[in-house]
Amino acid sequence: MAEESNPLDVLIDSEMDQERANDILDEIRESGVMNMFAGALYLHQYYGVPKMKAKEMVSHWMRNYSSRHNS
Repeated sequence: MAEESNPLDVLIDSEMDQERANDILDEIRESGVMNMFAGALYLHQYYGVPKMKAKEMVSHWMRNYSSRHNS
């Protein structure tokens, strides 16, 4: 079975913080490779972020997106 590749070609980071997650989620959004509601699954599968933490990170990213990008 072929191993899945990381579509954004970013480094795996097991110590994910919100700022890094925001950057990754911004890249995903800009690339258009997936619906952002799948962002938590992406963080979990490609970065090893625990599922609940990944969901919280995506929720935070969604709630704060406009305040981070409308400056």
